[in-house]
Amino acid sequence: MKKEIIEKAHVEYKEVFSDTYLNINYEIVKRPPYQDLTYLFNNDEYLWSHYIYINIDQQIPNKELADSFWLKPEMNNGYSKSWVVYNYFVYPIDQLIFHGGCTHYSKISNIDALYRVVKIGCDYQHLWDKDRYYNLDYIINQCKYTIDSLWQLTPINKHCLYCGNFSPESDFDESGYCICCKEKRIKNGDWNEDKKEK
Repeated sequence: MKKEIIEKAHVEYKEVFSDTYLNINYEIVKRPPYQDLTYLFNNDEYLWSHYIYINIDQQIPNKELADSFWLKPEMNNGYSKSWVVYNYFVYPIDQLIFHGGCTHYSKISNIDALYRVVKIGCDYQHLWDKDRYYNLDYIINQCKYTIDSLWQLTPINKHCLYCGNFSPESDFDESGYCICCKEKRIKNGDWNEDKKEK
């Protein structure tokens, strides 16, 4: 698991843990409590959240289901500014298991990107979380439940670390190569069954 510490101008400090589970990249964020939330959370209680990243065009084989993850933006007009919001209480996101439900949805890929990527997540600062203490192991398990629930909706294509393509899990052999890579290596003469790379 990768760990990153982010500190911006002494205003925001957070630890970010990232890893992959069942072909889905996830991220766990740990922040110190906000001063204005001390009435709700204990001063020594960290604020946790977890997110999953889905490359919907390459990881979800069913195009109709993939399209349903790309939510339509809505404008929220505030007193001094307007911003884009998404109704993530709809299918298929409402089928994913999150701690207290989904509380974050954003589109990661920019307008020039070839593939659409979404970031979906939740936090652990609900009223019923008061006086509960969480640790990294607990949050990792909760994040894995989220990914398991995604797998109940659809199989997820695996990213080949050799060629970069996404393919169904069944297209990979025990060496970790997808069928496309294996065929190319056999054609180029650099594939030996007795000396497969692990």
